[in-house]
Amino acid sequence: MKAPYLFGPDDRPTLHDRRDMNKMSLDSFTYDLENRLEDEADDTIRRFENENIISKKNAEELERIRKTDLKRWEELQDRARESDINLDHQIHEHYYDIFLHGGVQYAFAEVKVIYAFKQLEIGVNQMLKGSYPNEVKKNLNRFEDLHTFCQSKGIAVNKIDGYTEINQLQRLSNTLKHSGAAGDRLKGIPEFEDKEEILFDDIEAFYSRIKEFPRIFLRNLGTKFFEDLYEFSDQRMESLAESFVLRMDKETAIKFMHRLGQHYA
Repeated sequence: MKAPYLFGPDDRPTLHDRRDMNKMSLDSFTYDLENRLEDEADDTIRRFENENIISKKNAEELERIRKTDLKRWEELQDRARESDINLDHQIHEHYYDIFLHGGVQYAFAEVKVIYAFKQLEIGVNQMLKGSYPNEVKKNLNRFEDLHTFCQSKGIAVNKIDGYTEINQLQRLSNTLKHSGAAGDRLKGIPEFEDKEEILFDDIEAFYSRIKEFPRIFLRNLGTKFFEDLYEFSDQRMESLAESFVLRMDKETAIKFMHRLGQHYA
């Protein structure tokens, strides 16, 4: 997470400047979050889909002629032999192309899902390290570690809007990377409910449904971090005051209040 560059090389931002920059950075963090592979993957999927339509049309037309117009079929065979082409083999090649293209389409659908969750993990780690630089020094090893950290801040990750879809995205991403079979791993995800096999159309339907939720989840997670770092209700200030009373005697508290006041003079 990078704060806007507001100062010249000789300027040194004050604590207040740093606070305001951090608040601005956290507030605008998700504006640049997007799946940069999505457009490229979709273009490739559409290209092969169009090629499959042509291949299927050509194969079916040749099959129709072979079944219904023997004279025409023999004429086409004769012409094809002049170019060392076998029309029966050509029909097979059309269908084989469709099969191969389907594999490529499936792979790009997988990539969209896996990269979407990977990018979410990157975003979460950037937000954590930018928001809590003194507490988070390195990336989380597992996405589940986010629950533990947030729990220490009184934030329930599974209550954040978008979490359900993010959890589904994680489960599908892990399944595609490690097994490719649905079963109980994807239980509760509508597109894969009661299915043993993960199909291309189901992956595409799933991605279309959840693709905006990484941004939604991160935006709402950022809101929770913002509230934890920068918003102080009367109740929260009273709780903080009580925590200092339990740790400081009166003389130390007076010194601390004087130091704090100097920063706002």
